Amino acid sequence: NEAIQADLFANKEKKTDLAQATLQQSAALTTQYKIAGGWQAYYELGLLAYKQQQFDSAIVNFKVAVALLDKSAENLYGGEEARKIFNNDPRKSDLYNKLTFSYYNAGNIKEAWAYANRSNIAGIKELSGTLSVNSSDEERNEALKKLLAMQQSKKALENTLEKQEGLAKQETIKKIEILEADYNNFLQDVVAQYPELSTYFSRSNADEFNNYKGKLPEDLAVALYLLNDKTLMIFTLTNEKLAVDTMTMDIAPKVASFIEVIKNTKKQTGTGSLAERSEPQDEEKSSADVDFKEIANELYQSLIITVNDKINNKKKLCIIPTGVFSNMPFQCLGKKVDDNGFRFLVEDYQIFYTNKMSVFNSPNQSGTPRVPLTSFAAFGVPDATLQFNISEVEAIGRIIGSDSTVFTDARATEGMAKRSLRSKKYIHFATHGVLNYSSDYSQSYLKLLADKDTTDGNNGQLTMREVQKLGITNCEMVILSACQTAVTKQLVKGWNISPANSFLVSKVKSVVASLWKVADEPTGLLMEYFYENLNKQMDKVEALRQAQIKLSQDIRFRHPNYWGAFVLYGEWR
Repeated sequence: NEAIQADLFANKEKKTDLAQATLQQSAALTTQYKIAGGWQAYYELGLLAYKQQQFDSAIVNFKVAVALLDKSAENLYGGEEARKIFNNDPRKSDLYNKLTFSYYNAGNIKEAWAYANRSNIAGIKELSGTLSVNSSDEERNEALKKLLAMQQSKKALENTLEKQEGLAKQETIKKIEILEADYNNFLQDVVAQYPELSTYFSRSNADEFNNYKGKLPEDLAVALYLLNDKTLMIFTLTNEKLAVDTMTMDIAPKVASFIEVIKNTKKQTGTGSLAERSEPQDEEKSSADVDFKEIANELYQSLIITVNDKINNKKKLCIIPTGVFSNMPFQCLGKKVDDNGFRFLVEDYQIFYTNKMSVFNSPNQSGTPRVPLTSFAAFGVPDATLQFNISEVEAIGRIIGSDSTVFTDARATEGMAKRSLRSKKYIHFATHGVLNYSSDYSQSYLKLLADKDTTDGNNGQLTMREVQKLGITNCEMVILSACQTAVTKQLVKGWNISPANSFLVSKVKSVVASLWKVADEPTGLLMEYFYENLNKQMDKVEALRQAQIKLSQDIRFRHPNYWGAFVLYGEWR
């Protein structure tokens, strides 16, 4: 037996050595010929080192792969079809995950934190699709055309390089280096002039992410959740320190079960209404009591208690969810308390979400006067399947005092919505969201009325791609009171996208959206309470939390399905 095992081990070693030699040869060719798309060889080399727990070697190879991947992602050459092929590779998400865990295992928490965040940025690039050179800004279009021309020139030189030898090859390599330097300098100028393009061309470093520590308010903590296989990593950042906790557990099935349980309003949860910083009243017992409380409490222990010593003196909690956590309502987690009671996380924290740390770049402080709600438009699109959406926006109009910009009739058109997104500070959509995850996500849309003249494409379907082309510059908040507008989908394994993210990518500061389908009436009530609170100059995150508390006090809507679906993304103040 020992001899057989020795032979098997020797054969495995030979195969590993052969694979490593082949990959090293492929990587060498990538470097020699400056092939931007050759990141896969370095990823596989890093993976071999990672599996052998050679984390320093894994880091070296993974970092080269990320650098090459960044260059490939910046490429404007090849169009939408080429990008779809490029995007459809689950190894990209795994590359960032493995690099993050490699840095952690090597004892470098700062770099691990940076690459966990860079993974989110890379995911946003997936969502953003191909850059359009057809916006209303001609100078921007010309700048992008110039970048495209430089990329095409570089591609042509690389094709020439593959056929050359000797001195001619060296001369072409020099030309590529000069062109690449010119491209990088011009790119830096373009991004400085058009900051929204940073989504496509960001090359962040570890110091940038670590420096956010000094930008966080004293009462706020950030928690980033990352799952790699069955190892959970939780980063926490406060204005005092960056920390990381890890544990090994099979948490993905529990998260999925929790989401399914909370969507089911036919079964009681055994929890009462939200009571701000006090124990909720318990409901009559039901057969499903243990199910919800058990799983919510179990996840709370793993995801919150694990980092409790870092966040327990904070009032606000910013969640950066990735992968399996992207659709999870953290506000609905909770812990068991005395007398069979239950205390939700949202009773102790103002909770909001983000996928980019840049939300903390804003110098605004809580308590400063917010942009008046009078710069407002609401769309209650007539629809036989929605009973309360018209009354919802009419009630909001009365609260704000802007009845003239509440569109519940033939004016609730796609064209009017586009004009509002360009000119108003607050835009509310009480309509259906139709999600297309099967063929082309960018064609997911909000349902509006078609314009009389549809030659400009205003067919009543405001697609996510159209939103990204609008050139939104100063929109304070978009409220998506529609079905599942915060629901994310793994189009590429590990990276999740949603309509809410589409608006954030398009420079909308804050988005309120729902994680699952919610009944029409409680949605309308929640939105009324939310706007009443905004009118009292509450921060957005607290306005939503107080609205959830008030809705939960209605005995008909105690179930967290009704009050827990809506979440705030982005700017929380």
